Amino acid sequence: MSIGTFVKALIIYIASALIIYAVSPFSMDFLWKLLALAFGAALLTPFIYPHVRGVRKGDSVYVELAQTRTLPGIVRILINSGSGIAMENGRIGSKLMVMMNDGSFRQCVILRYPGLFSPTVVREVKPGVESPAEISVV
Repeated sequence: MSIGTFVKALIIYIASALIIYAVSPFSMDFLWKLLALAFGAALLTPFIYPHVRGVRKGDSVYVELAQTRTLPGIVRILINSGSGIAMENGRIGSKLMVMMNDGSFRQCVILRYPGLFSPTVVREVKPGVESPAEISVV
């Protein structure tokens, strides 16, 4: 869930509730119900929005690299992971090209959409392309 998405949705929903209340002939009780509805919808928006939007080109992603050897616990997380930028649009289960922070490109599959404090999680499906010149254009 993105806090920025929550704040933007809250502002939009509260503004909509106030506009509806301004043009309706109902009592103050109706305003409180509209504001409660706006707050509830704003709480749900960050959970629904990533599934509607998917992953877009330019989004930050967390890459779980292909496992080359078995390592214990936290060592595996530190060594077999990295971050990068999505180079294509996609949804959960689809493949996309990711540019790693070191400049290499990796073919990855999307595992999870972003959470409150975490970016999209993808897993490498084949060894990386070390140079952009090695990518064949179709």
